[in-house]
Amino acid sequence: MVNWIKENQVISFLILVSIVILIAFPPLGFLIIIMGVISWVIVIISNSNSNKKFNRKESLINQFGEEYGAAVLNKTLVIGMHKEAVRLVKGNPEYVKKNEKVGVKTEKWYWGKYEHRKATKYKKFAVIENNKLIEFGDI
Repeated sequence: MVNWIKENQVISFLILVSIVILIAFPPLGFLIIIMGVISWVIVIISNSNSNKKFNRKESLINQFGEEYGAAVLNKTLVIGMHKEAVRLVKGNPEYVKKNEKVGVKTEKWYWGKYEHRKATKYKKFAVIENNKLIEFGDI
């Protein structure tokens, strides 16, 4: 935020100087004003994009914690992450196989569906136990 304010002040100063030059030397001043306005618009757009990335990172860290939030941001699976974090990294599974034994809920998620000898197969899997990732990999 502080850098944005400094950049904004510098650009505003340059525009003010350009107006003075415009009065003294109209063709040169007009060109400088156009360049200053373009620079100002570029700074605003770039700061807007960086704020969105920062807000998303902050939101993911608040939701899943430092380690898992950073992993989601980097599209990386980490053992122990919540199943919703897995969903954000890999997308919705194409097939889910559910099982429950003695109060332990297990889900096996599959992605990368393909047909092989009239059988449906998958390329990737993840095992979720009590809403936490315990295993993942290629099949």
